Amino acid sequence: MFRDVTVLTLGTGLAQLINIGSAPFLSRLYSPKDFGILAIFLAIVGISSTLVTLRYETAILIPKSKKESANIVAMSIFLAVVGSVLLMLISLVLSDTMLEYFWISEIKYWLPIIFIVAGLSAIITTIQSWLNREKKYFNIIAIRIAQNTFIVAISIICFYFGSMSGLILSQIISLSLTFIIALYFIRNLTELIDLNKIKINFQTYSNAPKYLLPTAILDTISIQLPILMIASLFGERITGQFSMAWKILAVPMTLIGVSVGQVFMQKFSECRNDIKASKELVKKTWISLVTIGLLPTTIIMTLGEEFFTLLLGEKWYESGTIASILAPMTLMMLISSPTSGVYIILGMQKISLFFGVAVFLYRPACLIYGYYIDNLYIGLKIWVILEILQITVYQYLSWNGIKKGSVN
Repeated sequence: MFRDVTVLTLGTGLAQLINIGSAPFLSRLYSPKDFGILAIFLAIVGISSTLVTLRYETAILIPKSKKESANIVAMSIFLAVVGSVLLMLISLVLSDTMLEYFWISEIKYWLPIIFIVAGLSAIITTIQSWLNREKKYFNIIAIRIAQNTFIVAISIICFYFGSMSGLILSQIISLSLTFIIALYFIRNLTELIDLNKIKINFQTYSNAPKYLLPTAILDTISIQLPILMIASLFGERITGQFSMAWKILAVPMTLIGVSVGQVFMQKFSECRNDIKASKELVKKTWISLVTIGLLPTTIIMTLGEEFFTLLLGEKWYESGTIASILAPMTLMMLISSPTSGVYIILGMQKISLFFGVAVFLYRPACLIYGYYIDNLYIGLKIWVILEILQITVYQYLSWNGIKKGSVN
């Protein structure tokens, strides 16, 4: 496991180095409002890309048969194409109504394209799940590095050609190019696909749309809805400050958490019938992530404003304040996120759904309260406290699930 994690972590680290390394430059080219509009764009993409596959891609690691997994990949890609096209057609009719409801109109003309981008994103995620199953970690790394390189390069090019929509254009073009690369990595997959068995797979893994989809939608909306709500309640500029804080804080989760999570799921699925080995794997993962995340979290909590203004420029001072508030929560997310897949393998999806509902309710409530008292920071502090409590209970129940031998 150590070698696999190292390969993914170093590769993802290089991809993130490109992304974060460009932040001091791009933050001086584009305004907080520009980043706020980008955050709204990506929030809708994130929600839509979770919806279109009905979460069938989460089952790719489960089958022992390679052919069965390949069928799930094909099924997920098909659903992503159909789902994104349907959402695009709906948006052409209801775009004004949807945007007026959230009081945001800056992305009106981007909305149909957003859903196509969401489909591409969902397909890329599906392909990465297949590559993870096949332990083709270098291909996963290539996808991540290519996507971030395209984003940064196109953002800079667009700015110097006078386009203030460069941040959004870079997302669209980079995902399109990355999609082509990802397809190349699975060019031989069609040899394994049996169209006659895909219908059976729909039924076999029906727990994905029944339980995982509602949970994932609730979780994704709970993550992305704050962006939309901050935009509607506090404006695009504050949204940009918040999104930049979140982007910087998410570096450990993206750099380490995603890589650890992918390898963890693969290893946990192998030892799922050995309770002792399962518990040991989870415990070691938690301890390692605490050790890694504690120092940067402490620095952000104590020197957030100074760090952000030095890194990004004076106009990002508020982003540093927001980051110092959110830092304890993102540390808990770093620890929890890689092992959250335990719920899938333990068959505890129903319990996970209850947590999704709770998160969906309290995150917006905290922001609404902050708006009501005209103090976003207090709303964020309440959010952090509730989030830490939720994560603690969530992981406690997953640990008990292993102890009770709930592994299937």
